[in-house]
Amino acid sequence: MSLFLKWLFGVIGIIAGLFILILIIGLIGAASDGTFDETKQKDDPSILTKEKFGENYPYTVDNLKLKCENDAVWVEDSAENKYALNGLASSKLQNDPKYRGYTTEISKTKPLVEDSKILDMGFIFCK
Repeated sequence: MSLFLKWLFGVIGIIAGLFILILIIGLIGAASDGTFDETKQKDDPSILTKEKFGENYPYTVDNLKLKCENDAVWVEDSAENKYALNGLASSKLQNDPKYRGYTTEISKTKPLVEDSKILDMGFIFCK
């Protein structure tokens, strides 16, 4: 591989890392009141929207809210349907009538932002 390509991939990696770091920093200082008030969506890092992620948005449902309790992380839509991001959330929500399964139920076939990145955001948000 040429020196230029190594440099280019390094720069792309740094830019991607900075983008993720900015998202994480936004999550750390956020407080959530559990509503889908449109005026708060842009400022609330627990709200996941197509507008925020652009073409990298991994779900077919817009306006998901990132929720967590301990290490159980899930998302909820505006109708309060719940989709687990990990096994702890699946176990926790198992008897909830609004539980619809894992996020694979609402994932695009080839998302550019994987559930694991959303899960990591949830872990940081819950701390």
